[in-house]
Amino acid sequence: MIQNFDSLKNMEFVIHPISSSFCFRLNKNNLQSNIAKIEFDWDISDIAIELSEDQLLKIVKIIEALKQLELQLRFAIHSRPNDLNLFIPKLWWGYAIRCVSSEIMVKKQRFSWLNLTKRMQQRRQYIQLFKQKLRTNKEDDELIQLEYVLSAEDIILYRAIGINQFKKEPKPTAIKSWTGYISSWWSKPEQNNTNQDLSLRYLNNYSLT
Repeated sequence: MIQNFDSLKNMEFVIHPISSSFCFRLNKNNLQSNIAKIEFDWDISDIAIELSEDQLLKIVKIIEALKQLELQLRFAIHSRPNDLNLFIPKLWWGYAIRCVSSEIMVKKQRFSWLNLTKRMQQRRQYIQLFKQKLRTNKEDDELIQLEYVLSAEDIILYRAIGINQFKKEPKPTAIKSWTGYISSWWSKPEQNNTNQDLSLRYLNNYSLT
């Protein structure tokens, strides 16, 4: 923590010096599980960010350079004309047409019937495998391979659908003997809370699976 700010007046900061306090507490005596053993507090004062005009222009130039690099890498396979052919419009028009055509083809393939059919098959397969995981509580190799292919948004959606369908499935009932029926008259009904927090547990812990 900086104590003397007078020596830093002539310096330029992107983030100005910050004053903060940190408190750490360790509970060694209490053995109760509902009380935390370790606690810490970190108080930070206001954080001031200041950019000069020169710094802002440099950041904008860096962002523009990164965008230009991303475009060059995306269209590098289309043989961009070199500087010697700078004044030959035919070559540059051909290069532009190839780049735009490749972008259109990618969008067409994304919404083609073949791709949509594949996504529907992956959706059905993932939901079935995920419901099987809920029943057996065992990880399947095929399910793990699908998670490498699917996006995070698709996985969260398919898990929510699978959990909803799993909750609606009829639970198997065990065959009771006549003594079991008689004993059930005086016993309290068992409460099944296995699905109470199922959606929250699997959807929030996706990044840990």
